[in-house]
Amino acid sequence: MMLNEVNERLKDTTITENELSDLSVLYILLDLEKDDFCKIIDSVGVEKLLSKQRRYDFLLRANDELIAKEKYLKARERLDYLEREKSELDAIVNTYVLYQKMNLSL
Repeated sequence: MMLNEVNERLKDTTITENELSDLSVLYILLDLEKDDFCKIIDSVGVEKLLSKQRRYDFLLRANDELIAKEKYLKARERLDYLEREKSELDAIVNTYVLYQKMNLSL
């Protein structure tokens, strides 16, 4: 939605380009007609909607951070497991090599 479209539809409010940019995510998420969304802006107020948008952005970032941390912890656990397994396999291989050397020297 264009800034001039929004401001023409608004009765009690005028918004800036930055405010429209910030509110566009809510507009897309709510999937409302332009007139209905503008009625919401008029009735609820730009500042209240922007604060909700900021809260929503905060929650999205927090969720992304949580997902990244969980992936990190899983990967770290898997790497630790693989390092232990590699150590065990190295020990088996080294034992076999040592055994072969002992048999060749006899």
